[in-house]
This record gives sequence, C-alpha cells and structure tokens, in this order.
Amino acid sequence: VPLFVDNEDATSGHHKPTLHICKKTQQVTTSPPVKTTSTQPTTGGKPTATTVKQWYQRRVRASTTTPSTTSSTTTPSTTSSTTTPSTTSSTTTPTTSSSTSTTQAPQPKKCTKPVNGSRDVVPLSSLIKSAVFTEGYSGYENLDELIIGRTSTNPLRLSGLVFDLAEYSSRPLVEQVVVYESYLVLTVKPESEGTDEWKAQVTELYPLDRSFGNVITSTGQLTSEQNLGDKTGEFDPLNKEPTYDRGMSADFTETIREWISPYDSSDNKVNYGVALVNKYTDGSSEGTSAKDIRYYSFTNDSDVTEYIPYIDICYKIVDVPVCNETEEYFEKTVDVTSSTLLVEGDTQGYTNESLTVGKDVDGNVYRTVINFDVSSVIGSNFKYVEVNDGWIKLNYLKPSSTDNIRNGTFSFSVYKITTEWNEDTVSWDDIKTNYNSQPIGEAVVSEDQVGGTAIWINIADTLIDWAENGVTDNYGFVLIADDESTAGSVPLFVDNEDATSGHHKPTLHICKKTQQVTTSPPVKTTSTQPTTGGKPTATTVKQWYQRRVRGLRTKWEAPPSGSTLPIR
Repeated sequence: VPLFVDNEDATSGHHKPTLHICKKTQQVTTSPPVKTTSTQPTTGGKPTATTVKQWYQRRVRASTTTPSTTSSTTTPSTTSSTTTPSTTSSTTTPTTSSSTSTTQAPQPKKCTKPVNGSRDVVPLSSLIKSAVFTEGYSGYENLDELIIGRTSTNPLRLSGLVFDLAEYSSRPLVEQVVVYESYLVLTVKPESEGTDEWKAQVTELYPLDRSFGNVITSTGQLTSEQNLGDKTGEFDPLNKEPTYDRGMSADFTETIREWISPYDSSDNKVNYGVALVNKYTDGSSEGTSAKDIRYYSFTNDSDVTEYIPYIDICYKIVDVPVCNETEEYFEKTVDVTSSTLLVEGDTQGYTNESLTVGKDVDGNVYRTVINFDVSSVIGSNFKYVEVNDGWIKLNYLKPSSTDNIRNGTFSFSVYKITTEWNEDTVSWDDIKTNYNSQPIGEAVVSEDQVGGTAIWINIADTLIDWAENGVTDNYGFVLIADDESTAGSVPLFVDNEDATSGHHKPTLHICKKTQQVTTSPPVKTTSTQPTTGGKPTATTVKQWYQRRVRGLRTKWEAPPSGSTLPIR
C-alpha cells in the first residue's frame, strides 16, 4: 500500500498534507445579515462543505449557466434568501452585474512530446545560475528572486538565468538533439515594489551575449546589443499588479535553439543564459519609473520549491552521418557551386529562390538542379584517394504552405545529370530527360520535420566510383519528387544564394583518406620493395600501407624512401 507523510512528520524534505483552494473574495457591506429561512449561509456565516462544492462547480467547472441578474440559486446574500450580494437579483456567482463566466488564471503551457520523442523538465539548478543586474552598479547579485524594471527608488534592473543544457547540446558525434517545442516557466510574486502606480508591462526574453561577470552595467548600456542578442520571446502582459503567486510561461523554442542548433551542433552558440527585460505596453521608455516585476528564483525553501524557474522541453534525438575516423577516413566538405529551381512549363529556371521538388497546392511541379566542384577532393590524383562514404546535406526551411499538409513522409530522389547546364539559362526542358534513370540517392522529409533541420542524402556509390575511376561525368544532380502527380505542400530548402543568418547552403560531404607519393622517378630494382630514393609503385605503397596502418606486421617500419605519410 502507498505511504504518505503525516501531520507530525518533521523530517527534512517531507511535506505534511495540505488543502489548496482557488478563491477570490467578493466584499460586501458590513450591515448585519437579514434573518432568512434559507438553508444557505448568510454573509458572515461559515458555508457548509456542500455550498463550497456547489460554488466551486459553478465558478470553475461551469456546471451551471453564465452569470445573470435574473437567475436564482444559492450563494450568500445580505438581504434575502437569494444567491448573491446584489441589490436587484440573484445570480450564480458573487458578482454585482452581468458578465461572462469567471475563469481560472491561465496555467503555464506544456510542450507536446513529438512522436518517438521525449519531454523533459529542466529546473534552474542553483542560485548562482541566476543574477540581478542594476544599471550603474558593477557586478550582479544572486538573489532568491528575479527583479526587472525601474522604480522611483531603484535604477533599471534586468535579470538573467542560465539552465544547464549540456545533456542536449553536447551529444556524441553520431547524434543530435532537435528541439520541437519548449517553454520557460516562471512564477510571478505578489510583491512588486515602488511608490509609483503600476504600469502594464511585458517581460521579454533575450539571449545573453556575455557571461554574468562580463555584463556591462554602465548607464545606458544594460539592455544594449553589447549585452543582449536578438529578442526571442516574451511572456503574456501583466496588465494589473500581481496579487497572488501566478505561474507564467513564454515560448522558449527560438531561444533554446540558439544553444541547441537544429541544423548542426557546430552551430551551437555559447549558452550564457537568457535575460529578462521589461517593456511597458503603452510605449513608455524603459527609464520610466513604475512598480517592478518580481519572479521567484532558485531557493532551498521547501515551501516554495515548486516555484523554481524551469524549462519544459520536447525533442527528438536523430542520427547524424559521420565518417569513420578510426579507419582514417576524414570528412571533407564541398560547397555548392550552383543551384536552380525548375518549374514545369517555364522556359527558364530560377536562382535565388528556395529549392523544392514536387507538385504544390497550385499545381506547379518543381525540380531542383544542383552542382558541386569535387576537383579539390577527388582530382587528377584520384588513384591515390580512397572514399567510403558521402552525402549531400540540405537545410530544410518549412513546408511551402500550411494548407494540404501531406500525411506521413515526403520522399524524393537524386539522379545524375548527363549534360552540361548553366544556372542562369537552364530550363525544365533542358533537364527533362537528360539524367540517368536510376537514382543514386533518396531522402524523406517527415510530416513533423522541424524548420532549420538538416536533410542528408547518401550518394556514396557515386563518390566511390569517382575516386576509383576518375571524375569524368560530373554534370551535377537533379532532385525529383517520387510523386509528381499529387498536389500538396512541398518542402522548401535553402538555395546557394541565400545569405540569411541561420540558413545553410547545400554542401557535399566526402569521407576520404589520401596516400600521397612523390613525383621523383623510380629507381630500377629487382627487389619487390622500394629502394632508398626510389618512388614506390602503387603495389609497394599498398604493401607498406598495409603493414604500417592495417597492422599486417607487428613491427613498425619506416615508409619507403621518397614517399610521404598519409595526409587528410
């Protein structure tokens, strides 16, 4: 059977039973209650459990009609056996006029776990992970509350939070975390300070561009771009001064993706934390004095640990292709040289347009042609290059339309083009039939694909062939949807002329290792091994390489004279 803490248990970390009531008080005059034969309590009386339950059902669960000035039910009254402290009629809730039904304060939002994904709650881990910065005062304070805004007695303040996200940002090379949705949850305190009137304000989120110790607090610099990145989110406005502890949430997805890039972990920015900055909704400057906003921060007080800030994060862990460096295959990246969007029926292609494939909701059919110059990786010395893997990498942006989103996955394939083309003049008809009929790679875009992620298309067989036989037919590739007849939303990818921050142009990745040799003439010898100063034949290079690298001999031996060591 389950065991619970009792009311006399004083053990640290044990919590006695409590009752939690969500209420608001409707004040009435202090005139004495009028005697009534009603079974309901009069003003000043103690309601029975039954009436409390009835009131709760009416207020929160909406089990009765919305408030009206003509209905008659059972709540306290000072004048009759009717239901409300109203001088005219009886209603279902404590109110003095007609209005919509009373609702609870909004609850903090929760992210939705993706299919085959996970959902975690990451709390603020210690007091040193939060800070309050004050304009004109060097350094910062570690307080058990977060303070933002300016009052008549205090200069402008902002607060910072740092969450430990190493578990998500520092993954093995073969894995990557893709954040689908995230929320930052804070609890506002009913303890605003300041002698001025309350001003409606909103708390905005900005990634910090410096560590706590390096934040510039000089006058006029606290909220400047020297300290803060671009705005990435905000909480709902506080139009009235907080009067109770209230949980609030802000979309944190864009913020957390600053530190956990959906495209590549090499794009992860340093996690200096997030700044909380106030903004008045009426457009007043940040230097305007008003009452400040205060949120709970980290605390060891067991009575309020539930109010510690936390991040709600929903994500997937995806596999990432990597080269096998243990076998001395190292990744070489080749930038795109040209890409063009082709439209069926058009006499020209389109550059500087997002790349796509398939038939969109308007009936247009698209293909994409793309090319890479591999001569720097697999050139004239191709016989000394070994390749065992490789892929094209595209940066997925979003679906072309929110209408007619396709169910399941969207698939497309890659084909080798068999004729030369120019990105400025190529058209649909130029490539319509000028490609090999057998695809060399294929890819899918999932129904819930996150914008900003990478799509990898393996074309290892083609790259291996080029390494073994030379690059004689590199006219680029054409991307074609597997289904070009069904209309719907199509995926959009970054093109080769897109310079937008956070957008990544197409790249080709080749896993290779190189054995270089000198060009000096070989010395004639009857030995099967190279002599000093001689140029080893391909066979002797291979033999030496096998002995040295692959361990066919246990004793190390120097490379043949006149040859060089393997290089990346």
